[in-house]
Amino acid sequence: MYISIGNSIGSSSNSGGAPAPPTYERYLVYDCVYDQQYSTQEYTSGTFQINDRVSFSSDNGNSFGTINSITDQENENLQIISLGVNSTNCYDNSLNFISQTNYDGPNVGVDFFCNPSVSNFVYNSSIESYIIYFYYLEVYIEGINEDGDYYSNTITFDGGSERLYNYNYLQGNNNFMFNVNSNRGGTIDYASIDYGYEQPYFNSIQSYSSNGDCSYNYFLQPNGNTFYANFNTQC
Repeated sequence: MYISIGNSIGSSSNSGGAPAPPTYERYLVYDCVYDQQYSTQEYTSGTFQINDRVSFSSDNGNSFGTINSITDQENENLQIISLGVNSTNCYDNSLNFISQTNYDGPNVGVDFFCNPSVSNFVYNSSIESYIIYFYYLEVYIEGINEDGDYYSNTITFDGGSERLYNYNYLQGNNNFMFNVNSNRGGTIDYASIDYGYEQPYFNSIQSYSSNGDCSYNYFLQPNGNTFYANFNTQC
């Protein structure tokens, strides 16, 4: 007869025992808008991953950023919310807004374009992501008036576009958005923008500013994606 005798002394089995207590960790978060770093409050280990995109509120105001690392710093105790995106980049797209003067005969105006540099920028009907583009532009003009005399002047275009729907701005292209025009009489020979302020508003998309309330360059979409806007602005 063979009898097997098990020796349980020193066994690591925890069958039926109490579960191991949870562990906690803090994260170091980079603020994409204000170019700063903060440490978070404690979270159960594994709650977030490196490069997760998160939103939060700091002394600078509401913002978003990415998780850089796990840390033992206890400086800010920042509370963060996952945006459902994991990326090494702060921005998924950059939109370059371009304004150009046009003149023909007595008419002078400004054409507005959008050039996305990373991917197409497409209208989202589920959130009605229309754009209203606001502008204040001082345009210097030269020409011949209706009396045949040479003149120069500075005129102002001030206002906003209609709501822009159903757009599909192609990457790398100067996609036409809208234009404004003024009939000055006579003949316009030259026109240029001397000074300008432009600011797009994106419906249902959260905007952030690192320049007070002067301008908004940083935008967070409802799906957690982000984009950065470049436009003509002199605050």
